Amino acid sequence: MVQSIHAVLRNALECAAREETIPRNVAKLVKVTAPSYQINRGLTASQVRAVLNAAHSHRLGALYVLALYLGLRRGELFGLRWQDIDLGDERLEVSQNLQRVGGTLRPVPPKTEDSRRTVPLPAPCVKALRAHRENQVAERSNA
Repeated sequence: MVQSIHAVLRNALECAAREETIPRNVAKLVKVTAPSYQINRGLTASQVRAVLNAAHSHRLGALYVLALYLGLRRGELFGLRWQDIDLGDERLEVSQNLQRVGGTLRPVPPKTEDSRRTVPLPAPCVKALRAHRENQVAERSNA
């Protein structure tokens, strides 16, 4: 939290220094320690089972299955389209992210080339996606 506040303040002061509103950016003089991350912050096996059980009947259950099995980022998951998924070859292409840009959600390309990738789909993901597609077709025909 302190690091992010420092970054915002430093960027604001840097902008002010560039515009010559202030003589120099004094935030550059502050030493901030790198954040430390804890190991084993993931879910336990029993927690994963509980999420999968709860997601089974949820309208977006396939999203949770993909998140748990593949570890995709939130924007990558939300950016998936049916054209990115090949259920026959059991793989998907991460080719875009869904991000909030200027207050609206927009598809954007991944930040790095390594983020653009093909991911093999385990059997539970294929099963969840097939069920999701059937549910979508049913929803659209009822609308």
